[in-house]
Amino acid sequence: MAEFVETLISKRRNRSSNSSTSDSPDTKRPQSSLNYSEQHHVEGDGEPPLATPNIMPSEDIQETLHEILGKLGKLDVIENSVNNLQATLLHLKMRTKTLEGFQSNAKKDINNLQESLSFTEEKYKSNLVNVDKKQETISLQIVTLRKKTESLVQKSKT
Repeated sequence: MAEFVETLISKRRNRSSNSSTSDSPDTKRPQSSLNYSEQHHVEGDGEPPLATPNIMPSEDIQETLHEILGKLGKLDVIENSVNNLQATLLHLKMRTKTLEGFQSNAKKDINNLQESLSFTEEKYKSNLVNVDKKQETISLQIVTLRKKTESLVQKSKT
């Protein structure tokens, strides 16, 4: 693109140097200083022809084109930044979706563990009650056996 602009500028320089052979003051005066009828060459029907573009000197055009190129370069940098941000945003969205999946799986696992813990606590409590009952039963049997043993020992002595 820069080559294209440079080509246009050099063509403009060649044209303006060849066409400036006239020494009349009207042709060297800028268009902005011309009155309306001189700028638009009003014809007999009162309608001006199509507006002619304001022709700037080649140095001004070159400066303007360089400014435009500078601004386009800045726009390219901004576009690259926006593209990078969009790619990062897409990556973050995918990462967020993955983490949300992990979170839902973790919640399911936690709920399953809580249910298992509740079931295990219930079993533990019921087994503890059964163990206490068995222990009482065994203690009573031991007491009964001791009494019987003492009575047998006493009978054997006599």
